[in-house]
Amino acid sequence: HVTRAADDNAQTDAGEDVSVVALPGVIGLAVQFERGERATAGEDGTVQLWNLTGQPQAKWQANRQGRVRTVNFSPNGKLIATAGKDGTIQLWDLQGNQIGQPFRGHQDEIWSVAFDPKNDDRLASVGDDGDVYLWNLQGQVVKKWRSGTGKELSSIKFSPNGQLLAAAGKDRIVHLWNLQGQLLAEMKEHQGQVWNLAFSSDGQTIASGAGDGTVRVWNLQGRLLTNLTGHQGPV
Repeated sequence: HVTRAADDNAQTDAGEDVSVVALPGVIGLAVQFERGERATAGEDGTVQLWNLTGQPQAKWQANRQGRVRTVNFSPNGKLIATAGKDGTIQLWDLQGNQIGQPFRGHQDEIWSVAFDPKNDDRLASVGDDGDVYLWNLQGQVVKKWRSGTGKELSSIKFSPNGQLLAAAGKDRIVHLWNLQGQLLAEMKEHQGQVWNLAFSSDGQTIASGAGDGTVRVWNLQGRLLTNLTGHQGPV
């Protein structure tokens, strides 16, 4: 379960059981309600672990080359994945101990990392290089493909059953693939960069928030179901 403090350079990823907070310098926020824990990451390259009453539990330097753009808990709550400016993904335990070596493959900053909710040994990532990576937790690339336009991707989400991946970004399109990288649908109504994606709990619809100030809800065939307006800035 993950969200991010929204600012001019960060997107908000919404999921079930998620709190949204705005904290200066914080780009990434992951909440694990089952364990009562929250992880934050920011411009200074650090990750901090908190309990839900705001008491700090651990803090460590996750990236010495710049900001940590995204942070997420594994489905079992035992690992944290971070990624950001240096284009690598790193796994950590909840005490801040590094697990394995950095995942290398992306050619630019990583914006979003998502664990497969049904497979503790799989995660996906996207970033400024426009590529979608599917990894195992040993850092091996299971599958890689390029988005249709090759433009920067800001957000990636697994469907609740772990069978589909949705990603979106600067091209204003929500792309839907299966795990073999086969394109299933494209959703093209947004008039600004798409920052934020979420599947419904039944996996039958996708919500997207964008720089045009709208939230749009789609079915899996790419048909627009609802267009929510009212925000005066990016969603």
